[in-house]
Amino acid sequence: MKIKRVVAALLLSTTPACMSTSRVAPAEYVPQSRPSQILVLDNTGTVHLLDGPTIVGDSLIGIENGTPDTLALPVSQVEDAMVKHKSPGKTMALVGGLAAGAGLAITAIVLQGHGSPCKTGNNKPDQAGNVIGGNTQCDTTIPDSMP
Repeated sequence: MKIKRVVAALLLSTTPACMSTSRVAPAEYVPQSRPSQILVLDNTGTVHLLDGPTIVGDSLIGIENGTPDTLALPVSQVEDAMVKHKSPGKTMALVGGLAAGAGLAITAIVLQGHGSPCKTGNNKPDQAGNVIGGNTQCDTTIPDSMP
């Protein structure tokens, strides 16, 4: 169960890395691309997030996100509009970064202890203070310098 939470957290935290936002002209962009959402700033300074936007005549029409209300806004009153879309470049960078991180972690695990001839984990003192194992835990056949 714990691994599922880690994977879910990783996916949720990295999802924005696969997306990009762009400014658009709604009158041209909405009919051609049919975005699922559009963020608009009207000329009064109000920001609207519209689901399922369409252009009807000279108006941008959509359902205000989080409400059942439909908003019809004349395109001439739209000061700015932005949409989210998938970004293949960002996705590739994210996947490459995750793969490199995993590769470094695996390399660190595989090389852990390489070139250390002594097994120090067992060299612990007993009740009398004598070191159990002592130097008998060292493999002196391993050369000091590795090629």
